Amino acid sequence: LKPTSCYGRKSTEDRLYSRPSVLQHTLAVSDADFNRFFYRGYVLEHNIIYHDPGAYSCFPAITLGGDGTLWVTFRWAGGFSVEALRRGHYDHVDPGSRVAFTCSEDGGRTWSQPEILPEVDPECGEQDPSIVVLRDGTLLINYFRWRVVPAEEKERLRYPARQQYDGSWSDVEGPWVIRSSDRGATWDTGPIP
Repeated sequence: LKPTSCYGRKSTEDRLYSRPSVLQHTLAVSDADFNRFFYRGYVLEHNIIYHDPGAYSCFPAITLGGDGTLWVTFRWAGGFSVEALRRGHYDHVDPGSRVAFTCSEDGGRTWSQPEILPEVDPECGEQDPSIVVLRDGTLLINYFRWRVVPAEEKERLRYPARQQYDGSWSDVEGPWVIRSSDRGATWDTGPIP
């Protein structure tokens, strides 16, 4: 693999990994050995574009820009989700989850180092992002958020939807949209509700 960059920053080969499921689940069509994908008559090679053993990265989305750049966004979640899994809980709610994205300018052979966007609200985890590229090259990422509060504060939630393994409570907010007009180098300072 050779490093690539979608907006001027170089990536390193040891960071060009992902869960094998990123393209597999996004395209939802694969052959038996999972090394090649068949999509609308094209054969796509299987590449791992991000891997972090200390995180739970999932829910990928992919789009093709007008200039041929492939953009992938996914949910990156750290300690809360990893601890839930360690305790035998598969939990979609994580106050530390963030939106991450990466891109490829060579048809998916190499990928930029994934960027994990900073938190918008410290009580909220950003969830299930998807991405679209507008005709002018503007990137839009939409997602929703889980607000997570201690059990003694659950009354301030609009919809105390669920209790977490640690006793905290959460509810869902959104959808939210963020925008970049410079290929992901910078993003709006806050989400657009």
